[in-house]
Amino acid sequence: MKTTEMTRRKFGSVRFRFLGVGYQGRLLVSKYATGNDRVDLEIRTAYKTWEPYAQLSVDVPSLYVPEGSFIARDWGVQKGLVQSLQGKHLKVSSRITYPYQGSHLPVVKWARSFDKSGTALGGKDTGPSPQ
Repeated sequence: MKTTEMTRRKFGSVRFRFLGVGYQGRLLVSKYATGNDRVDLEIRTAYKTWEPYAQLSVDVPSLYVPEGSFIARDWGVQKGLVQSLQGKHLKVSSRITYPYQGSHLPVVKWARSFDKSGTALGGKDTGPSPQ
C-alpha cells in the first residue's frame, strides 16, 4: 500500500539490540491509504545518516485499527523485531493478536512515551535513547 511521505513524522528514538547487534534508531509514523497507521524504523549509520531498516506495520485494508495502534510484521527476518523495540514508545499486547496469512501478529500501541526509560527492552547495554 502507498503512504503519503509528506505526513511521515518522528515520534521516538530508541537504542535496541536485534540478532546480537546494537542499533540507534528512530520510529516514524505515517498513514496507509486505508487510514491505518504505518510505523517504520530507521537506523543511524556509521556515516551519521538515517537509513530505512524495517517497516514495522502491516496494513489489512479490511480491518480498521484504532489510531495509535498497528498490527506488527512478525515473520521472516523481522520475527521478534517489534518485541525487541518494546519500551519507551511501543507497547506490544501480550493478549491481542491478529490472524494473518497463517500467523498470529501482535497488536502494538505507539506513543511519544509510555515510561521514562530511554531503553528498549530488547537487549542489555543499550543505554538511554538520544533525545
